[in-house]
Amino acid sequence: MQRQDFPSSPLGLHRVIEPAGALPQAAWRLDPSPALWPDEVRVRVDRLNLDAASFRQLSEAAAGTEGAGANGGHAAAMRAAVLGIVNTMASLEGADTATIGHRVGAALVGTFLGILVSYGFVGPIAAAMEHIAQEEAKAFEVVKMALVASVRGYAPPVAVEFARKLLFSEVRPTFSDLEAHLKGKARPAVAGVASGGK
Repeated sequence: MQRQDFPSSPLGLHRVIEPAGALPQAAWRLDPSPALWPDEVRVRVDRLNLDAASFRQLSEAAAGTEGAGANGGHAAAMRAAVLGIVNTMASLEGADTATIGHRVGAALVGTFLGILVSYGFVGPIAAAMEHIAQEEAKAFEVVKMALVASVRGYAPPVAVEFARKLLFSEVRPTFSDLEAHLKGKARPAVAGVASGGK
């Protein structure tokens, strides 16, 4: 069925209900009637690609704070928000307010559940795992720093000092403690020198 009651606009202005004269992307309310104007076509949507501005807006709404979308910790909330919007828009055609309200409520519940799971469970567990991994990797970083300093030609005590500074403060010996420990330790004899150079 095609509509002919008033002319269509190539920009889609004929679908804008409120505010008058706004572009469809910025409108508060659009005409969802199934009847098409002569220059409109009906399409089936299989995939929804969000532009950067829409993604940022949904991301910030799911995170609850401005600019928190970059960490990706609220993917479940984002997914629930997008699916809620898609379901709500799909049900607008001839639906009553109770159906739309139910869909919007389901989207909100999904968003809040995603936020709870992401920031209440997944986020703290991921942070604890990252902290443990950093502590375990610190020994390798210390050895790497000592080797890199040695390869660059620094004297062994200076290379050890570079490595010492990488240790966490609760386990880092003071410079004087490290120096006393290194000076107090007897150097092991090399096997060839001890046996007369054979």
